[in-house]
Amino acid sequence: MSDNTKTFLIFGASSAIAKAVVEQLSVNPNHQVITFSRTQLDWNKPNITHNSVSNYEQATLDSVIQSLDINQINLTGLYIFNGILHSQQFRPEKALSQLDPLIFEKVIKANTTTPILIIQSILKAITKDQSFKVAALSARIGSLTDNGLGGWHSYRASKAALNMLLKNITIECARSYKGLKFISYHPGTTDSPLSKPFQANVPSEQLFSSEQSAKYFLTVVENQRFDQELSYVDWQGKTISW
Repeated sequence: MSDNTKTFLIFGASSAIAKAVVEQLSVNPNHQVITFSRTQLDWNKPNITHNSVSNYEQATLDSVIQSLDINQINLTGLYIFNGILHSQQFRPEKALSQLDPLIFEKVIKANTTTPILIIQSILKAITKDQSFKVAALSARIGSLTDNGLGGWHSYRASKAALNMLLKNITIECARSYKGLKFISYHPGTTDSPLSKPFQANVPSEQLFSSEQSAKYFLTVVENQRFDQELSYVDWQGKTISW
């Protein structure tokens, strides 16, 4: 690996946007991309390495991350694409009467707890002088001031909680890991299994291919300054109100 190699860690790499991000990053031969997911992925590219994880529990994350010696590499980006909106067993709630505490816990774990545990494990493994960007998929729906429709209780709460925890981590890291930049990112609507049941009311010009979404993501992340603040931004690079 050359001295000018930039390394990117991609978690939740089996998602549509993540796969496209990996493909676009790997075009540059000076990029080393390390991916993580519970699904086995075969990239067939020399500058992509995949790590299958059985779960996203703390011990598992600590073990796989410690094995990488990331404090010895030029870590440039930690991108977290883990999350869930619906499954065959549940859909976003339209009314409070539909709130199921077990589903609520499942959504919180996927959308909030897992990204935070990933960051926690990474912070244990790096040195305090390393400098890179941490971007996690949030959503505009996590904004309190933007909420004019209600509903989607579990998903809204999970993204609002993610934003709050990312803000807390940003404040903490400004004291001890001064080279980190945190980004809470709203990708818009990507044409993927995640959004498929909810695309009917999305204008065609606002329904993005995974390749478009990846391009927007990488551009917006690249444009964020190292300012020891949390950026809450959308695919256009516009700031979202909390």
